[in-house]
Amino acid sequence: MIGITFFAPYLGLRSVIEKVLDERPDRGSIESHILMTKTGEIPPESEIPPSTDIIVARGFTAQLAKGGLPFPIIEFKLSGFDVLSAVNKARTRYNAKRIAIVGTYSMTYGAESIGSVFPDITILSYTIEQPFFISHLLQSISEVSDVVLGGRAVYEAAGGMGFPCILIETGEEAVSLAVDEAVRSVEIYRAERKRSDRIQTILEYTTEGIISIDSDMTILMLNQYAEKMMGPGRIGRSIEASIEGFSIRDALPSPEPVLGEICRLAGREVSLNLIPVPSSGGGKDEYVVTFQPVDSIQRLEDKIRKSRNAKGFAVKYGFSDIIGSSAVMREAKETAERLALSDACVLIEGETGCGKELFAQSIHGRSRRAKGPFVAINCAALPESLLESELFGYVEGAFTGARSGGKAGLFELAHGGGTIFLDEIGEIPLALQARLLRVLQEKEIIRLGNDRITPIDVRVIAATNRNLGKLVAEGAFRSDLLYRLNVLSLSIPPLRQHAEDIPALLSAFLRDEAERSGGRVLAVASDALAPVLSYSWPGNVRELRNFAERLTVFCDSSAASRSDVLRALGQRCAPPAASDEAGRLREMLQRHGGSRKETAAELGIDASTLYRRMKKLGLL
Repeated sequence: MIGITFFAPYLGLRSVIEKVLDERPDRGSIESHILMTKTGEIPPESEIPPSTDIIVARGFTAQLAKGGLPFPIIEFKLSGFDVLSAVNKARTRYNAKRIAIVGTYSMTYGAESIGSVFPDITILSYTIEQPFFISHLLQSISEVSDVVLGGRAVYEAAGGMGFPCILIETGEEAVSLAVDEAVRSVEIYRAERKRSDRIQTILEYTTEGIISIDSDMTILMLNQYAEKMMGPGRIGRSIEASIEGFSIRDALPSPEPVLGEICRLAGREVSLNLIPVPSSGGGKDEYVVTFQPVDSIQRLEDKIRKSRNAKGFAVKYGFSDIIGSSAVMREAKETAERLALSDACVLIEGETGCGKELFAQSIHGRSRRAKGPFVAINCAALPESLLESELFGYVEGAFTGARSGGKAGLFELAHGGGTIFLDEIGEIPLALQARLLRVLQEKEIIRLGNDRITPIDVRVIAATNRNLGKLVAEGAFRSDLLYRLNVLSLSIPPLRQHAEDIPALLSAFLRDEAERSGGRVLAVASDALAPVLSYSWPGNVRELRNFAERLTVFCDSSAASRSDVLRALGQRCAPPAASDEAGRLREMLQRHGGSRKETAAELGIDASTLYRRMKKLGLL
């Protein structure tokens, strides 16, 4: 609901506003209030309805409201018809040949061009921004005009002086345009506020200190993590006194980021980054300082390593575990089985949750390296400083807090006829891409802090849910690394492209849940499958597995009913999949300005495929 309060300086405007609002198709989403105002006055804030999001006023009342009320103000912009109507009244009522139009800029802009409609009349326009100039102006123009046109303030002032005057009234078109602008403004404000709140939440709850400073090293903003570590009352103070072992003053003039600097901040050893913020001009340069305590990084490293060791480096799945008899899945499995016979790098592309690691494990298990280790790492899950040591390892003393005796990296752990699976490869930082490229080219690694080269025998399988070609074009991914990774490629179709496999997948997931948690539901009733098949499953197979888990919670019988399915889906009614997909495609096309090429790139499909899909959904 959008709350709009209108200021109406005369009764006729109230009637027009009510008529326009009553005829709008979105009238049910607008809560309107109309307050009558006097010349030169605006209602006090206490009289503005609490539900007000925005105020719509005209002329000098709008100017007063902008300076006196804490609400966004939209001004009625008079239409050409409104002014023409007033001019015609002046002609017929006063037989006027010289007409002066007086008011704010929005009222007088372009007024003199109306003279072309009435060639026998001279139109003069006078723009004023403050109402106390009106009387003086009217005295000066009384000798050069027969009648004056204006808003309520001009009308009353002219009437008090005995000067002929016509009130320029706001018509339906101007009111409708003002309401449109008010609704758009509130919607944009709410969207920006939601985005700002989301960003603020991310900043406050990230496990990393974030500080914004200017070129004088004055702290402009810091998040909750940084404030907790440094103490309250830091905004407006210099950061320099809190840092030991690193001269932030010497680093500030550099346009390049400073990454992974080990120093002490507020008495605690941290890994610090200093990133310049591009200046928009006219102010001081700004910088973002991010940091993580070294001991926190070490604890995270230990946790990850223990998790890896606990998981082991053996595959759990093979091609027999890939459920799906549809044409696209048969083709994907046949392609993957062929790739298993090679030892070249493989790039697996597919949306989140479609089973990329399942295919990677299956390829490894069918390859000549099946008896070797299968080592997986999610490149998006680790900060850059930790990702580098996790991949390549380090020697003792490589950095402050390095483990005694050093640590082998994942490439070394996969050495000896194994496979390393680099998931979310599109998220790997540019600084590491060059080093990874060299490892792939030379088949050798160097631990952090070491100068000894270690040969490795490792096959690399990478996976991504992003368009790496687009990232290359944007400068976020190295083209030579893409060519090195994309020797062999495999595309995993999203679940919506092989919906015929959903019943088999769901049945398998329900059996797994029954064995794991003792759930009773083992199947979905035939008349209850329609919502499942019509849903588009944006989270793909992973989302379907989660749905099966929810279904075991909501269902108490061996066969889930339609109500159980809808409850587990989280919806009261399941709209057709085509409708869902059409809506999403329409939103994406609007976001990309109608560009099919950019929309197809975001979806990870060819433009021709997008064209066929749009044609099928009736979007062409």
